[in-house]
Amino acid sequence: MTAPAMTMICCSEFLTMTVGSGSKAPSLAIFLETTRMANEYDMFVFATPVYWYSMSGKMKAFFDRLSDCVRIEKETGRKLRGKSMAVLSNSKDQISYPSLFKAFELSADYLGMTYCGQLHTWTSGGEIPKEVQKSIHAFAQNLSH
Repeated sequence: MTAPAMTMICCSEFLTMTVGSGSKAPSLAIFLETTRMANEYDMFVFATPVYWYSMSGKMKAFFDRLSDCVRIEKETGRKLRGKSMAVLSNSKDQISYPSLFKAFELSADYLGMTYCGQLHTWTSGGEIPKEVQKSIHAFAQNLSH
């Protein structure tokens, strides 16, 4: 079975199971099924808004479950080895925070994945500036080679 060229997976889909305390927790069954499906891909591009100089809480929860997958369902987790990862971040500022990207670099290393780089983007007045659009296009082109 050939995987489609691109599939988007929304991390918030893993925050739908209510636990005893009334808080939300990722559904392990849904997460494992999505991870199995995602293993058909060679490249993962994670996109997150910048929250307090880091990835969003939903993205953090996703990576927590991903590292659990390596422990709980080792065969599925091991299939991530040798695959590639890149990151897109977004905020209202042009400032890029190295601490955000370092977390992804370390996660890639832990998972045995190749870290292919990052791009920080921003909006201005609710619009994506032309400069950012060009950067996104160049980043995508670079990842496809």
